Amino acid sequence: MKRLWLSIAAVLLIALLAIGIWRASRTLPADGGAPGPLAAKTAVESPAAAGASDGASASPAAARTHVVVPRKVAADASGITQSGPSFQLPPADLPLRDTAAALIEAHRGGSLAATRRLMQELSDCQRHRWASLRMDMIIAFEDSPRAQRRGGERMQEMISSAAELVAELDELCANLPADLDEALLFEVQRRAADAGDLAGQLGFALVPALNLDKALLQMDRLAEYKEQAPQFLQRALEQGSGQAVAGFMDGYEHYFEGWRGHGADGTAMQHQAMRKMIDAVRPLKPLQQVLGEDLVKAYTYATLCKQVCNATDQARAETALVRLQQNLDPDQRTQAKEAAATLYDAHFGPRPRPEDIDLEELRDAILGFRR
Repeated sequence: MKRLWLSIAAVLLIALLAIGIWRASRTLPADGGAPGPLAAKTAVESPAAAGASDGASASPAAARTHVVVPRKVAADASGITQSGPSFQLPPADLPLRDTAAALIEAHRGGSLAATRRLMQELSDCQRHRWASLRMDMIIAFEDSPRAQRRGGERMQEMISSAAELVAELDELCANLPADLDEALLFEVQRRAADAGDLAGQLGFALVPALNLDKALLQMDRLAEYKEQAPQFLQRALEQGSGQAVAGFMDGYEHYFEGWRGHGADGTAMQHQAMRKMIDAVRPLKPLQQVLGEDLVKAYTYATLCKQVCNATDQARAETALVRLQQNLDPDQRTQAKEAAATLYDAHFGPRPRPEDIDLEELRDAILGFRR
């Protein structure tokens, strides 16, 4: 029996390590999508945007580099003005356990400053919470023979990374009450998004504070997310967010990147069988579950992303266009290019654009978030 429990613990540890390694290998993604934009005031489904061509991607915006803004800066960049009653917020250098009650009261009383501060600090403390959990697990099992065989050096790197994050956030987040959790973070994301805060809109739509492994315990949040997420991502796009465009691109194509095959290993039949199985059981991101797959819209946003997204998402858009064009006929591709041109004229063009939000940092705050 003891050997059985040791085996189970080892399997859990390996799973945690695999997740950590996979996350570390990922570049900053942008997820999600929404049905609203293609049926909204831009009327992109209409042929009125005729004349768009493949050359549209030559816009100067295509040269933009990927600038990731720390959330402490991004949270203050949305241009929202204070509204509602005036609240005296507690000093910023106090730990969240001491300021949470006052911040929650001000947030629920209508203080946007309190909402944005809670969104930042609670996200940071969720990251601290999960980093502490990972560190404890790794330390507990680092001396096991199986862990050493599976990569002792990598484990040390993960311990160091988790310990660095814990130390960085310990002063703010140590001894945080258990009820300051994902449910509160979801509420704060929702309020910030509704107020027009770009970080709140992107966070709610693309990185919602949901744990899909416990769906039945949060049906109220799931219902609210289903109703509001597409609208918030649309509003982010209307602010000129390239990350919102990339979110639509990903959301309308249910392509799973978690398995890419193994080069020349295996036969074509084996690869085809594996791909069919993955398509049948693959995990879908929350927004993909809301939207449903629409490859014409995915092609539309991939075309637009080549013009307005950061360099990383532009590269993903190029790959998506190659993949999507195999499943669309010429008329559908033309329709999508016209729709992309209409969206570009309506929300981008020569206008200045907001800087990117650090979505990867937000993902690290949500333990149960599916990518």
